[in-house]
Amino acid sequence: MTIVVTMVIDCDDVFSGEGSSLNTVSKGVLKAQMLKYFRQVEETGQELIVTDHRKPVLKIVPIRQPMLTVEEAFHGLRGKVNYFEDINTPTADEWGEI
Repeated sequence: MTIVVTMVIDCDDVFSGEGSSLNTVSKGVLKAQMLKYFRQVEETGQELIVTDHRKPVLKIVPIRQPMLTVEEAFHGLRGKVNYFEDINTPTADEWGEI
C-alpha cells in the first residue's frame, strides 16, 4: 500500500524552504499565478507538485543542463576534420558570375 501525502500551501510559503522539501500547489492556485511559480522553480531549482483535489497529478521540474567546455563538446571530433586547402582562401572563383 502506498500513501501519498500532499498539502496545498499558501503561494507565499511554497518556496520558503522552511520545513518541507516537497512543494505543492493546487491547479487553481497555479493557474492564477503560473508565471510566478515557473520563475521560482527556475530560480530555486526545486520541484513543484501540482495537485487536483489533493491528489498529485503533475510534477514541474527545472531542466538542468550542465555547461560544457569547448574540449568536452568537441572531444569526439579531435583529429577527424581534414582540411584540403586553406579555409581562409576566398571562394568567389568557384561561383563565377552571379
